[in-house]
Amino acid sequence: PGEKVCDFIPDCVDRSDETSCGACQFEDEDNHQFTCGWSDSSAGQYQWVLVQANQAGDNGPGNDHDTQTAFGHYWAVEAYDGTMNTAARLMSPTMRQASASCQIRSDVTACVGELSLYVRQGTRETAVWKLLQEDFPYNWNYQSVSLGRIEGEFEMLFYASRLAFDVVGSIAIDDVSFVNCDLDPVESDCGDYKRCDRGSCVPRWEICDFTDNCGDRSDELNCDDYTRCSFEDETFCMFSNERVTGETAPNRDHTTNSDVGHYITVTTNRPNFKGINLSPVFEPTTGESTCFFIFYAHLTDQIEGGGLSVYYRTESGGNLNLLWQRSDKTTFFARFNLDLNKIFDQPWQLVIVAKVGGQSYGDITIDDLVFREGCTISAEQSLPRGTTPIPTPSPCPGDQMVCNDGSCVDTELWCDFKSDCADGSDETACGDCDFEDSSCGWSDWSSGHYKWNRENATIVVDPLGPSTDGSGNANGFFMHVDATQSTFLASAELMSPPFGQTGLACTMSFMHYQGGSAHSGITMLDCNFDVDTCGWFNYQHDDFDWKRKPGTDDILNTGPSYDHTQGGSGEYMFIDAGSRLQPDLTAVLTTMNQTAMPGNGKCITFWYHMYGPSIGTLNLEIKRWGKSTDGPDEWKLIWAETGTQGNMWKQARVHEWSTYYDWQLRFVAFRGGFDGDIAIDDNECNFEANKCNWKDGDGDYTWWTEKAEGAGDYRPPVDHTSLSPAGSYLYNGAYTHNTPGTKCRLVTHVFPKSDADCLQFWYYMYGKTDDNNPGTLNVYKRLDDLSIDKLVWSLSGNQGDLWEFASVTVSSDQPFSIIIEAVIADVVDPYSSAVDDVIINQGACAPKGNCDFEAGLCGWHNTYGEGDDFDWIWSSGATPSAYTGPTADHTTGTDEGHYLYVESTSLNLGGENARLTSEKFMATVGTCLQFWYHMRGVSTGELNVLIQTEYG
Repeated sequence: PGEKVCDFIPDCVDRSDETSCGACQFEDEDNHQFTCGWSDSSAGQYQWVLVQANQAGDNGPGNDHDTQTAFGHYWAVEAYDGTMNTAARLMSPTMRQASASCQIRSDVTACVGELSLYVRQGTRETAVWKLLQEDFPYNWNYQSVSLGRIEGEFEMLFYASRLAFDVVGSIAIDDVSFVNCDLDPVESDCGDYKRCDRGSCVPRWEICDFTDNCGDRSDELNCDDYTRCSFEDETFCMFSNERVTGETAPNRDHTTNSDVGHYITVTTNRPNFKGINLSPVFEPTTGESTCFFIFYAHLTDQIEGGGLSVYYRTESGGNLNLLWQRSDKTTFFARFNLDLNKIFDQPWQLVIVAKVGGQSYGDITIDDLVFREGCTISAEQSLPRGTTPIPTPSPCPGDQMVCNDGSCVDTELWCDFKSDCADGSDETACGDCDFEDSSCGWSDWSSGHYKWNRENATIVVDPLGPSTDGSGNANGFFMHVDATQSTFLASAELMSPPFGQTGLACTMSFMHYQGGSAHSGITMLDCNFDVDTCGWFNYQHDDFDWKRKPGTDDILNTGPSYDHTQGGSGEYMFIDAGSRLQPDLTAVLTTMNQTAMPGNGKCITFWYHMYGPSIGTLNLEIKRWGKSTDGPDEWKLIWAETGTQGNMWKQARVHEWSTYYDWQLRFVAFRGGFDGDIAIDDNECNFEANKCNWKDGDGDYTWWTEKAEGAGDYRPPVDHTSLSPAGSYLYNGAYTHNTPGTKCRLVTHVFPKSDADCLQFWYYMYGKTDDNNPGTLNVYKRLDDLSIDKLVWSLSGNQGDLWEFASVTVSSDQPFSIIIEAVIADVVDPYSSAVDDVIINQGACAPKGNCDFEAGLCGWHNTYGEGDDFDWIWSSGATPSAYTGPTADHTTGTDEGHYLYVESTSLNLGGENARLTSEKFMATVGTCLQFWYHMRGVSTGELNVLIQTEYG
C-alpha cells in the first residue's frame, strides 16, 4: 500500500519500498549520481544542482563527503545565480510517520548566505534548524537535527539564501540519513509495558508524558490522574508566572511539534532576567508512590551563572533546595524526569527558575510539564510562612571565591587543576574522586530512568553489577548505572563539576566495569575505527587532517578497497594524497596523554597501507611527560616507513618503550606527492623489538639489536625495514669488540629436515677506508645431533654504503639450525656489520635476479636517493588508469598474478624517473637478462636498463 512507502519500515523483502526515501549519499553502486528522491523545487534562478565534485568549480568543494574524492557527488547551489531575496529550495520525497526519536543527519559546507531546514506538512512549513553565515563550517561538517514525532505525510526542505553578491561562495549538502525514525514494531507480548492500540509496547513511565511514543497517541489518553500543562490554552495552567517570549526561542513547541504550539521561555533579549515558575502545592510523598516530575526543556549554552534550575520548598518565603540544574545546551526539547519519592514528609512546592546568562544569543524554554499520578495536589494551596536566613556576606568580591582559610581567589582559578588557595580547597571538589565519602561534585544529569547513583558494593541490587569497587574493596563505593532499568538506546549522563582551562595533554583516567551481554559503553585507546576514532584525534596545528572512511578512496585506487578488521564493511583512518594540498605537508593523528604503567613496557600493533607512485612517509612518534626536568620530552621517532609498500595491509609492531613516565603517541603522515594514500587500522599495541626467537650462540660476544638513531660512522644510519633512523637492526658492535678474529653468533631454533628452504636477509657492510673494514659475514647450517657447522654463505670486506639483499638455499636430511656469524677484521678501526629482515621460506631460492613477483620483489627494490623521483608499484589485476596498463600478469595470465608497474597517467611526471634496482651480482664473463614488459599509452616515456659497477 502507498501509505507504507517511505515510512522508515521496510515492508518489501528487498527493502525497495524504502530505497528512494531521502536517505542518500547521492552515489549509486557504480559511482553515478543518484538523487534518492531529492529534487530542486526553487522558484527562481537560484537553484540546487546535483554535481560531481571535479566539475563543481566555485559551486562547492573539490571533494564530496562520503567518498572524499573529486569523483563523488553532492547537492550545491550555484555560486553566482539568483537574487538576495530568493531562496533555493531542495525538497525530499514524501515520507510518512516519523517517530518521536527521529533525527535527520547530514554533512554540509558553506561560506556565504544562510542554510535552513524546514518540515512541510500540507501547505504549512515549520523551521527546525538554521545555520547562520557567521557559523558556517569551512570544510564538510556533520549536523544532526531532532525532528520528533511527525504524523502523516511530510517533506523535508533545505533552503539556501544569499545575503550578498560581492563575494563568490557556495553551499553544499551530502550524506543525508534518517536515524531512529521508524515506529516501534508490533509485539506479541508486552509484559509489564502498556500495549498501544496499534500493537506496539511502551514503558509505563512514558504514558501521559506529552510524547506520542505509541505512534497512534493511545499512550496519551486517560490521563486524568496526572497533573499536566502544555500551555496550549495560552495560560500557565495551575502554575503562576508571566509568559515571556523572544525572537531567539525555538521555532516549534514540543506538544504539537510545530510553530502553532505554545511554550514558556526567557531569552537573551532580557540579560540577567530571572523567570520563576511556581508549581501547585502537593501532599507529602509516601515513599511508595510513583511521584515523578516530567518536563521538556530547550536550552542554548548559558554563561555567567545562567541556566535552568528546579528547587523545592516547604515554606513560603523559606529556603530553596536544589533538585536539578543545567546550563549547557540541549537538542530540540530534551525530556527530564525527576524522582520525587521519599523526599517530602510535609506539603511541598516546586520552584522552576530560568536565569538568563550574559551571552548575546539564546533561550531557556520549557514545555509540557507533567506530575505523574503519585503526586497528589493538596487541598490547601498555601504553604506555612517561613523566613529566609540572612546569608553570611562573603569576604570576597563578586568575581572571587572564598577558600576554606578565608582567603580569596579569582573564580576562573577554581578547579583549574592547580592549587591557588593556600590550603588547596579550590581543588578539593573538582572531579578527583574515589566516591568513598561523597560524589566529589559529580552529579547525575540523566533525563530518563537510566541513572547514575553512588552505591555501596554490598547493597547493589543489579544482578550484573560489580561485587567490589575499583580497588577490590567489597565494602567500597562507586558510581553505578543499573542497566536492567533502562530502555534500548537510553543514555545516562554523569556530569563533573565545572573545570577551568586544560592543556592539550590533559588526561582523564578512571576504572570502569561493564557487566552483561548487551553493549553499553564507555569510550576508551585500542581502536579498529569502525565506529569512531576512540581516543585518537587530529592535531589542531598540522596542515591537514586524517579522515575515517570505508572503501577505495579515489579513481587511481591507491587507497585500500577494504579495511583490515572486517575485510569489507569496516572503516579505517587515511590521508588522501590525491587532494589539492601540496607535497611535504603533514597530517598528525595523536592520543591524549597516557598514564605511566611501569612493568614490561607497552606495545602497539597496527596495520598500515601505503600504496601509490608518490607515497611519502609515515612516522610513529612518542613523547614522554615528566622524564625531563625542563618539561616534556621532545617527540621521538620510534617507527617509520617510506614509499609504496604494495596494495596490501601490512602489520607493524613497536614495543618495549619505557612507560615509567606518562606518555603520548602520534602518527605523522608526510605527503610525498599527488598520487598515493596512507591508511592505518586496528591499533593494538624484525629486530624492531628484540632478537625474535633467535638465541646467542657460542661466539666471543653477542650480537646487539639497536635503533639506527645516533649511529655515527660505525654502523648503518637507517634500518632496512623502515629506511629510517627509528628502525632497528642486528649488528656486531665492532668498535667495542675490536680484537681481530673475534666473532659473535646468533642461532635459530631447530628446523625439521627439508629438501630445500630459502633463507633471505638484508646486510650492510661498509667502511670508509681500508682501516674501517667491516670484516666477514658468514651463514652456517648446524646439524642438530652432530653440532657440525657447514658454511653455506660468506662475504667479506666493504660492500658499499647501502643495504644489500642476499639469499641462500639450505637443505638437510636431518633437523638443523641456521647460524649468522660476524668476524672482526684485522684493521685499525673496524666498522660493524649489520643484518635486518631475515626470513626463512619453504622451497628453494630463485636464482639471483630471477623473480616472477608472485611472492614479493625478491631481491629487487625501489631506489632511494638521487636520480629516483617516484616508485615502482607491486600489484595484481588491472592498473588503476583505464586502457593503458595490463589487465593480468604475464606469469599466470590472470588478474590474481602479480607484476611491477609505474603509473604515469595524469601525474605530470614528465622527465622524472622511477628506478628499480637488483641485488648485487658477482663479476661474470656474460649474463643474459630476460624480462617481459608492457608499454601502452600516448605518453608512456622510456624504459631503460642500466648497469652499475664499482667503477661507475
